[in-house]
Amino acid sequence: MDAVTYPEKDVVEFVEKNLIPVRIDINDTSFYEKYQLIWTPTTLVLDYYGKETQRSVGFFTPADFIVQLQLGIAKVRFSLEEFDAAEVILGELASSSSPSDVTPEAIYFRGVNLYKRDNDPTQLKKAWEILTKQYPDSIWTKRAAPYRLI
Repeated sequence: MDAVTYPEKDVVEFVEKNLIPVRIDINDTSFYEKYQLIWTPTTLVLDYYGKETQRSVGFFTPADFIVQLQLGIAKVRFSLEEFDAAEVILGELASSSSPSDVTPEAIYFRGVNLYKRDNDPTQLKKAWEILTKQYPDSIWTKRAAPYRLI
């Protein structure tokens, strides 16, 4: 990640604009224990209180790394009940013209976010329907399966 992803201009700009990056020394075992890190690189997105909302393990291309971070930021907004702010990000990730590995997860969480925001359970079923059509083999489609009963 040091050679390809981290120094990429788009990654640097995104991180500087949206996050407070912290790099942990691999010899700092207290951090490894606290966050149960088992492999490097591990990227965590934490909320304002240090609570983990997104965990990514392994190498990512610059574009894939940015969408992983975007999803993490959306989950921070969701966890803080900032549903409109989460919707902006999740909507963008869910309807992107260039889908990524996080797209099914974004669709899933978009349904959950809209349900929480609007108190409308049909949003959960809509997410399941989209996932079934676009990503039938995704783990997120399987996780959304109970929503078909709504």
